Amino acid sequence: LCKKTGLRFMGCAEIVMPENYLAMFSVPNEEQSKRIIAKKDEHIKSLGEMIKSNIPLPEHKTNISGKFMSSVINPVFYALCVNDKKFDVDNEKCISCGKCARECPLSNITITNGKPTWNGNCTHCMACITICPTEAIEYGEKSKGKPRYRCPL
Repeated sequence: LCKKTGLRFMGCAEIVMPENYLAMFSVPNEEQSKRIIAKKDEHIKSLGEMIKSNIPLPEHKTNISGKFMSSVINPVFYALCVNDKKFDVDNEKCISCGKCARECPLSNITITNGKPTWNGNCTHCMACITICPTEAIEYGEKSKGKPRYRCPL
């Protein structure tokens, strides 16, 4: 119960989605992504039923490792590793569609001479890589050959 508003909080829940952080992790192929999405749908329905029935969601406890990762490791990783220096475009694959620039949530990509240019303000969301219809964008060698997962709208 929130003392300020008097509203009862139901809690929050984790929804597992397919990994798309190609810069560091393995990403699922299309079939694996579909299985993960199917599980997500079932989980969301059960959470919805709990909320509808006024049942609080299960409490998610953060362990000491999670707290350390969030408070110490993540800020250091973000400061040292999250940048756009390794993004590259294969000029032969790029069709100059501009989807990468339009999709960037930070407006970090501009189209110069028909090709994307990153401008130093990247959050590593990987939207540019996953939206590219020809897979012309890579994050150095880290993303080469990996499937691209794009959440369907």
